[in-house]
Amino acid sequence: MKVSDIIASKGAAVGTLDQQQTLAEAIEVMHEYGIGSIVITSSRTSGPVGIVSQSEITAALYNLGTAALRQCLSGVMRKSSLQCSVSDSVHSAMAYMTRNRVRHLVAINDDGQIAGLVSMGDFVAARLKSSELEANVLRDMARTFTLVS
Repeated sequence: MKVSDIIASKGAAVGTLDQQQTLAEAIEVMHEYGIGSIVITSSRTSGPVGIVSQSEITAALYNLGTAALRQCLSGVMRKSSLQCSVSDSVHSAMAYMTRNRVRHLVAINDDGQIAGLVSMGDFVAARLKSSELEANVLRDMARTFTLVS
């Protein structure tokens, strides 16, 4: 299974903000849409340069207090290395997330544009669905074998 399969299943909508916007704006958007992270884009290229999730918000508030709310996102975001390709396997993306202790990856298409945002929860749900399908197929095969014998 590929990252593109996950995006096709869940949808490609991604919340984005410019790196010059404030942490308060990011919190507002995340709360309004009920999302756990938001992709931060470059003012010049509109490409992804980082991500802000609940952990970055917590760290910024701990380190800066309420002044963090006025901080530009470029100062509190995780850098753009939190990316994967839509052609990557779910297994390799999950391994990368585990190694880097992150819960979200920006999926990039072949043109270098944002194709979607995937979370560890998306991968776990997809693997559970795949396991359930496999179990059902094996159960059906066992029933058929038992009826024929």
